[in-house]
Amino acid sequence: MPRVHMVKKARKDNPAVKKGEPYYYWTFRYGGKRYSATYPRPSQLTQSEFLSQIYSFAEECEDFKVDDSDPVAAMEELQSFAESMADQIEELGEEQQSKKDDLPENFQEGPTGQLFESRYDACEEMASTLRDIDFDIDEDLSDEEKQARLEEALGEVQNVSYDGE
Repeated sequence: MPRVHMVKKARKDNPAVKKGEPYYYWTFRYGGKRYSATYPRPSQLTQSEFLSQIYSFAEECEDFKVDDSDPVAAMEELQSFAESMADQIEELGEEQQSKKDDLPENFQEGPTGQLFESRYDACEEMASTLRDIDFDIDEDLSDEEKQARLEEALGEVQNVSYDGE
């Protein structure tokens, strides 16, 4: 990943900020300079299309907020979000499997083929983890217990992450 630099006051306007405002910038080895008014997210710090998408999914999960005034409705919303994320992650994994299958046979078992395979497996694991989360709230629970159950499920969704290359 590239090193991120902070500038306290821009000397001139740039794509992210006006003159005098603070900003961050980073440069890829083979690419231009990137600017941001806020500290860049991991999805912005890679040139890999796959890693950018997978980090973006993890960021969406981390950022997901629910209206906790009605825990039952919020849990349904959370479950819908998790299912949607699982579907998108599975689709990304299938793209990786397709890329491996498109390689010539003698390359499929090589380092590139193994990378695509490990990415596919990691995506399947992430999707499975999201689908395995228990989103049930017993109606007999008190409001505090329902709230705690919602927070527990939200924490599980937000903790789903990619542990690969």
